[in-house]
Amino acid sequence: MSAAPQPPPKFRAVAPGAVRIDGETWGDALIGGRCRRCGTVTFTQRAICPSCWQADTQEPVELSRRGTFYAHTIVRNPPPGAAGPYAIAYVDLPEKLRIMVRSDLETVAHVAPGMEVAIAIAPIGTDEDGATLLGPVLRRAEAA
Repeated sequence: MSAAPQPPPKFRAVAPGAVRIDGETWGDALIGGRCRRCGTVTFTQRAICPSCWQADTQEPVELSRRGTFYAHTIVRNPPPGAAGPYAIAYVDLPEKLRIMVRSDLETVAHVAPGMEVAIAIAPIGTDEDGATLLGPVLRRAEAA
């Protein structure tokens, strides 16, 4: 007798391990990796540290949710499952890490390079299984 097929997950992180998901809910935490050998921090854990090249040395770490706005670009032709247009913003975190986050056009219209911004975890689309994709989203610092 075979097991009944499992329903597809309700939520999925846009990058595996980037968001804490617990069944029907998700946490407001951005998860990265920190190398136990050299201390390098990455967005999402990596099998090999990009700095010291050691395998299996990264442990999960919660990343800062505030950073400095660097730049953005507008995506006018979104991938399947995403509504557009939207912006991709680059944010420098205190962990000496630059990450890309999703943003609506109104938010990026009100920030400039060097401004403090906040990062939230929010739905950003739907995958091929119908699961809601969760990822980092730009917020103005005073709005967070």
